[in-house]
Amino acid sequence: MRKITILIFIAFIINSCDIFESDATVYFDVIGEGYAYNRDTNKPIPFAKICVDTGFESHGWATKQPVFEYFIADSLGFFKVKFIKRTEKESPTGYSVFVNGYIGSPENMSSTSSGFDLSFNDIKNSKNNINIDTLKASFDY
Repeated sequence: MRKITILIFIAFIINSCDIFESDATVYFDVIGEGYAYNRDTNKPIPFAKICVDTGFESHGWATKQPVFEYFIADSLGFFKVKFIKRTEKESPTGYSVFVNGYIGSPENMSSTSSGFDLSFNDIKNSKNNINIDTLKASFDY
């Protein structure tokens, strides 16, 4: 009887592994890389702030809000970004990558930027890093 109880307990633990699953954000191994350029001068934007807007499937009132993550380009405008694979046990539907200012830009500055959109499957099925088209932005001070 004791062995049966132990076996049932072990089966219960194995079946409820979800209890121990982390809610931490998990990223794909694939990264996106590209350059940020000023649309007006056609020169690199040093230390551009690159935003990755991760969207999730709509579930009405229970919809997970988009996640905005920021990555900083180097002095030549070159950047690398990561893509969320799963967060809080929910997978994204797509990603939008765009320039959102630069280090030292005024808080009240507005900008317009070309974006680069990717689906979840684009990232999931990619075997190599993703080359993102040059992102171009204009700034109004």
